[in-house]
Amino acid sequence: MLAIALVVYMLGAWALYAIYGHRLVQDMYQGRSVWPLNGISGNQGIVPVKYYLEKADAIFLRLLFLPLFSFFFYKYLFKAAGYFFKKNREAGSELVAAGEHCFRHDWLIAVALYLFCTWLFFYPCLRNISTYLIGPPGDNMEHFWDIWWWNKAAAGKGLSFSFSDYIFYPEGSSLLFHATSFYNFSLAIPLSKIFNRVAVYNILILHSFLLAGVGAFLLIRYITRDSLAGIIGGFIFAFSPFHFVRALCHLTISSIQFIPFFVLYYIKSLKGTSRKDLLLACLFFFLNGICSWYSLVFSVYFMGFVYLYLALRRRQALLKDALLKSVMIIGITLLILSPWILRMILLRMKCSEVVRSGYDRYLADVFGLFVPHPLHWLGRLKIVKIINQKALGWYFMENTVYLGLVNILIIVIAFKAVIKKTAGYFLGLLAFLLIAMGTFVHILGWVTPAVLPYAIIRNIPILSFAHCPSRIMPYVYLFLAIITAFSLRQIIDSGKRTIKGKCLVAVLVLLLFFDYYSVCSAMTRAYMPACYNAVKKEEKPFGILDLPVFHLYARRFMMYQTYHGFPIVQAEIARKAGTSLIDRLEFKNLTRQKNELIKNKVKYIVIHKDLNFPPNYVDIQPYAEHYQTVYADDHSVVFQVY
Repeated sequence: MLAIALVVYMLGAWALYAIYGHRLVQDMYQGRSVWPLNGISGNQGIVPVKYYLEKADAIFLRLLFLPLFSFFFYKYLFKAAGYFFKKNREAGSELVAAGEHCFRHDWLIAVALYLFCTWLFFYPCLRNISTYLIGPPGDNMEHFWDIWWWNKAAAGKGLSFSFSDYIFYPEGSSLLFHATSFYNFSLAIPLSKIFNRVAVYNILILHSFLLAGVGAFLLIRYITRDSLAGIIGGFIFAFSPFHFVRALCHLTISSIQFIPFFVLYYIKSLKGTSRKDLLLACLFFFLNGICSWYSLVFSVYFMGFVYLYLALRRRQALLKDALLKSVMIIGITLLILSPWILRMILLRMKCSEVVRSGYDRYLADVFGLFVPHPLHWLGRLKIVKIINQKALGWYFMENTVYLGLVNILIIVIAFKAVIKKTAGYFLGLLAFLLIAMGTFVHILGWVTPAVLPYAIIRNIPILSFAHCPSRIMPYVYLFLAIITAFSLRQIIDSGKRTIKGKCLVAVLVLLLFFDYYSVCSAMTRAYMPACYNAVKKEEKPFGILDLPVFHLYARRFMMYQTYHGFPIVQAEIARKAGTSLIDRLEFKNLTRQKNELIKNKVKYIVIHKDLNFPPNYVDIQPYAEHYQTVYADDHSVVFQVY
């Protein structure tokens, strides 16, 4: 009946729009409609009516098909969820183990394996660990600046962790909504006394792989009672394409190492009465929170899903024990971080620009889940490139969500035998995958009219700050690792008595490794160009304007600042609060520009020739006529303003 009603609605809506749609848009454009709608389009003298007609058609089609697509999407989604929930009930236990297959000192083997895998994935970087940052030029330079700033602020020179006027000089900017990682930036302070800052940054990236692997190993061994399954599952989580690709650019988002520890002790605390497990759950939830705000929010989602799962399974809405423990875990962390969080809320009330978009760009495309990412060894194939261009878009590092074809193959082979044991984890995988897909289902870049939960989440205060849905993928990989571990153990048990069975397992494990294996060959040289030596230090503060103006270059200028130490006008942070000189500076009239720079005590302009390309090209000749040249070489030129 509902399907029939939807069809009737679509036919009726289509007829009404065909008769009145374009006429209404044309009347609005010409100011002949009812008063509230007249002139709503704007720019009539510049934009032709055809543009608004096409835009209206696109909006109408989206609204027309939204109920139909959403209906069928959720119909089959609930069917799948119902199937897994039924199998979960048939299992007869909330936690089903595969059997006892543990061996002594398995954790040592796990540590050694994850260290070796870290070397295999990053060996080109290890040769230059003190001079090159892991990954291509990008956000890594911004996080490198963060390490420098936290060391500088910790030195007790009256500087703040939450504000800096060394960037966006002279006004500066709040760092409250910056991509702050209290864990990494604080750990960098003592490490910087032993290693140089470049090595510290790289160590912070690399250690997340070891800890993530060990944490997932302990969790999966606890669930499956199987050492080998735990080791393989730990590899899947720690060296997932998501983690590897994020490690090339995001120090904060790649810090997923405490997620499995939190999940382990949260499960233990719910299953028993041990105070130790509850305190450890509190500790690792806190560590997640101080690694990344995203990890904090998504860990709350995990607790909510677990509570919902238990409530449905036990057919009881109020679970006092689980609720009290969850509130305690969340409450302790929020209490500790409340001084920072309250200041964030107050700043959000004053500056709406700190809320960024991304809900419809940084997400899991359906094809992205099954097609190898661009850094995969199959990523060079033409067909893979074409699919990735459509599915991942211009910023593949945010949208890489490849699950692994071999993982899926292993699960398919053992599906019938392990479905009852793994049904609960399939439910978890589906739930988090639904969040990772953003506000609408995307298929090869096409935005379908099937609306998703994030369309609501994006409008909820505080939760809306997490504007990149794809960053919840570590939980998807964690559930995937658990299911794959169970499946592999089933295949091992089925074929352990035959040579063919043992060979099949060996081949699957090797294929699984190579399906995830990628080598980090992209690195960023950390250095200071010689041109900054021409900038003379003075007692009075002054700033430097680096050109050309471009947000990707701004992160490079921040890296340079960690060496020369002068305030800079142009910079780039995750979320800037307010405006500064760079937002209003004149670039066409250099006479007015010079007056503005003198007024704001910007004494030097550095034009980087190596970066001076269209569309951000800066003509150097007019600058040479208006300012005094104090340094020039093949790479840069320095002008003195006053």
